[in-house]
Amino acid sequence: MGLGTFLAVVYFRELVWNFSSEVLVVCVVTITMGLLASFRKVLPTWMAAIALLMYPISLGLVGVLDYLAGWQ
Repeated sequence: MGLGTFLAVVYFRELVWNFSSEVLVVCVVTITMGLLASFRKVLPTWMAAIALLMYPISLGLVGVLDYLAGWQ
């Protein structure tokens, strides 16, 4: 909901948007962790390792999208 509100402000005020790769990575990480957590009532400890690994993976993905793919 917060991202939707922010995007609405950007759209209606016609602001410049230079954060597509970052938003895509945030959505991918959120969906991935949400899917992993949605199938369990109790989260095992090993899932914390997956959550912690998502940070360097997301940094790498933003770097790939920004510098190698030229996405902004």
